[in-house]
Amino acid sequence: MNAADPFSRLGPAALEYARRFGFPVLPIHSIDSAGRCTCRAQNCGSAAKHPRTINGVKDATSNVATIQGWWGCWPDANIGLATGGHFLVLDVDARHGGEDALDDLQAKHGKLPSTVECLTGGDGRHLYFGYSGIEVRNSAGKLGPGLDVRAQGGYALVPPSMHATGISYCWELSSRIDEVSIAQAPGWFLALIREPSSEKRTARPASKWVNLIRGPIAEGARNDSLTRLAGHLFRIRILDPVIAAELVHAVNEARCQPPLALNEVDRIVQSIAGRELARERKGRR
Repeated sequence: MNAADPFSRLGPAALEYARRFGFPVLPIHSIDSAGRCTCRAQNCGSAAKHPRTINGVKDATSNVATIQGWWGCWPDANIGLATGGHFLVLDVDARHGGEDALDDLQAKHGKLPSTVECLTGGDGRHLYFGYSGIEVRNSAGKLGPGLDVRAQGGYALVPPSMHATGISYCWELSSRIDEVSIAQAPGWFLALIREPSSEKRTARPASKWVNLIRGPIAEGARNDSLTRLAGHLFRIRILDPVIAAELVHAVNEARCQPPLALNEVDRIVQSIAGRELARERKGRR
């Protein structure tokens, strides 16, 4: 194995996560030599972070043959671990105030236990916590700005995946997954991420978007219907962005006759995500 070439380490690492730790893994888009997302979409809104497979995180598996097939086809694919079931990931994004928010959270409720920690390559870190007997869903900003939770239906990228910055994800030296056990999440932490959000949302008539996923979508209406659906899902923010993208893909497969190509649906989702991000930034000025 060529240690200087990160691509040569991705497939074997994906197999190790499945074989040694029992984690379900999935292939994720990465960054090409020109610094672009391998999905090839212009202005990709989730560069090097979205799944390569049609069903996204639902395709995650620990089956050796399937994993070997994926990385045989996409040797440069980043590695995603499907979260939920028995462990979650707290994503601390320092660029959006995550470290300060985490300090405030711990000052109020108590320190989180030492646990497995991954450095993302984008000035962020992932903290792994175990839990059992309850359902924990994904959330974004619920615990504070820059603090996201990846749990049921989510996933987290792991080393030696490549961040969009060109820096590889890596395990924090004192908190490597092969040397440290995943700590159990404290009760107060689980209570906070499971309680209903205090944010008030304006109810919208279901007919605004439900009709988009009822019945077949004819060939000439596919792009427009999926674009309107994506636009609505990203605007209302009820769903995690990853889940919203998966829903658009699911509607394409179930309702479009015939379904659009995967890369075309990715282009629609990433275009809408990019517009929403630009709108957000403009609103902050």
